[in-house]
Amino acid sequence: MRGRTRASAKTRTTRTARTARTVRAIGAIRTARTAAGSAPAKRTPARRQATSGTARQAAVKRPAAARTARPRTAKRPASAKPRIRQSNAYELEVFRLVNEERTSRGIAALTLNSRLAELARLKSIDMRDNNYFSHTSPTYGTPQQMLDRFGVEYRAYAENIAAGQPTPADVVRVWMNSAGHRANILDPRFTDTGVGFVEGNSTSRYRTYWTQLFIQRP
Repeated sequence: MRGRTRASAKTRTTRTARTARTVRAIGAIRTARTAAGSAPAKRTPARRQATSGTARQAAVKRPAAARTARPRTAKRPASAKPRIRQSNAYELEVFRLVNEERTSRGIAALTLNSRLAELARLKSIDMRDNNYFSHTSPTYGTPQQMLDRFGVEYRAYAENIAAGQPTPADVVRVWMNSAGHRANILDPRFTDTGVGFVEGNSTSRYRTYWTQLFIQRP
């Protein structure tokens, strides 16, 4: 069976993408904003969706365009506090494989961030329980809105999502074979990451759901 992926990387902005059992990456990087205001997007690559077959298949989406923006930090509402728990074996293996891809190319390894890991897990659970596959959650909004809601401070961020891949090696391989996801994984500006993996259930469209969040610390 094939699996779906999406990539979405931005320094402070995200575009949504949509598919079924997929891989998606939001890929866009933001830099400091000028006094005159934010600059327009430098590029807007077309998004594409792999052919979808049965309910449990895969697809890949291109990341959103890079944009500029004024750096800012988020304030966390008192009620917005995710439950932090230890990463599971699949999440740790994705983390290891991603750092292996980076360090083998002379790029600094990422730090495992427990808050990002919990948010990534919440996003994967949300996709499963609400039967959708998108960077925009009906519960948490865009990746940027989710990070802000839970008080994560950052200068840049990105999100890769996938569904249907059975193992960490499978999902990292699919991400690395997609330009947008690969760009997020290998971006030297990112310092921290968190991975969220959950299995599907009797009502979900896919058997597995994967989310990886990246940030550049302020």
